[in-house]
Amino acid sequence: MIDWQRYLPLIESILADSYPALENASQSTQDHLQRQPLRSTHLLQLFSQLTADNEDEQIALFVHACITNEIPYTLIYTDLMTLGRTLLGQLVYQQACDDMLALHKFFERIEQQISLAYLHNYLRQLAVRNHLRLTHLANLSEKNLMVYYQNHLQWMIRLIDILQGNEVAEGLEFDHLRCSFGQWLHGKAVSTLSSTSHFKEVERLHIKLHKLGRDILILFQAKPLNSKHLIYLMSRLDYISLEVGTEIAILNDMMMITEYHKDPLTGLLTRHLLDKIISTQIEIAKATESNCALLMIDLDNFKEINDTFGHLAGDQVIQHFATVLKTVLRKSDFIFRFGGEEFLVLVPSTKAEEAHNIAQKLCNEVSKETVVTKEGQLIHYSVSIGVTSIEPSNLSFVTKEVVNHYIGEADARLYLAKRNGRNRVE
Repeated sequence: MIDWQRYLPLIESILADSYPALENASQSTQDHLQRQPLRSTHLLQLFSQLTADNEDEQIALFVHACITNEIPYTLIYTDLMTLGRTLLGQLVYQQACDDMLALHKFFERIEQQISLAYLHNYLRQLAVRNHLRLTHLANLSEKNLMVYYQNHLQWMIRLIDILQGNEVAEGLEFDHLRCSFGQWLHGKAVSTLSSTSHFKEVERLHIKLHKLGRDILILFQAKPLNSKHLIYLMSRLDYISLEVGTEIAILNDMMMITEYHKDPLTGLLTRHLLDKIISTQIEIAKATESNCALLMIDLDNFKEINDTFGHLAGDQVIQHFATVLKTVLRKSDFIFRFGGEEFLVLVPSTKAEEAHNIAQKLCNEVSKETVVTKEGQLIHYSVSIGVTSIEPSNLSFVTKEVVNHYIGEADARLYLAKRNGRNRVE
């Protein structure tokens, strides 16, 4: 056992050099440094109270303090390795061979205990997140293909239970062809999807998900347990699971779009199920931890087009713009004829900046186009677009009022685009 009191002044000196004072840091780096004094305090407390009889107790208290204060595992690991290497260098210089061996064993032991504690804490957090995702899916009135994402979340929860020692590993499916989604993907879906690049991406992610799950179980069953590697692999599995969920949601959207009511003039969706579709997509976005956006679009000066060229020509312009929408947007985007010359687009799995870029692309494409009437007249037109981003993580419940709020926000931005000169995105 090392006499830690003997080395405490050296440890204090090392920590002082490792943690520059906040008051001397630039404003841009203060956020990064603000947790460092806390980490230093916990480390000093650990080494100042270590004795031959209380190592396990003090290490447990140190780990608990780190987790309670949400100090990232990588920072704690780096701190300990830096401190261990520096101390070892001093012991080599002093030729303290017995203490060198004891120091190496101590830091190896504390690293194992910390990584194991952080693994179990991460698994608990991951289980909570997956149960929350399942709750969002439970709120869907029609799950359709999202039931396959639900099945994968339940598969993930069972794997977590195995890693936590709450369940045996028998019966957990790792063959991507035998799970319910794999059977659908290579069965009913083949005729419509197998020739598309989207199918290849879904298949790749699905294979990767099941293979990584198998690798995690093999690593878990190996001795000694490599907790640090398991944390990394489980974080990768969680990320891939969300990607699979997003891809299933896209397939689900494509299926829903083909089944819903269509406007006879444009072939676009009508407002009949607008509230239901938007609320469903927000719940799906919550379950897949993604964003979505609304684009409210209006044809500029459409009354003048009708007055100048006639209503039949106006219908041609509306049909032409519907074609532009179908060409520019994805097959999984929901395009509604909101009324007259006004359109609403719901773009799933899309962040604010991406939605703005899509809207700007629509504006640019329309500006290049010319509509030729049946009488041979040429019509140039433009559109104004209001964009609002929906971040479901900020929402506790998805109600009709929430849906109306976002539609109203997109409409207000459309009005701003009109007021600022038309043929623009706001």
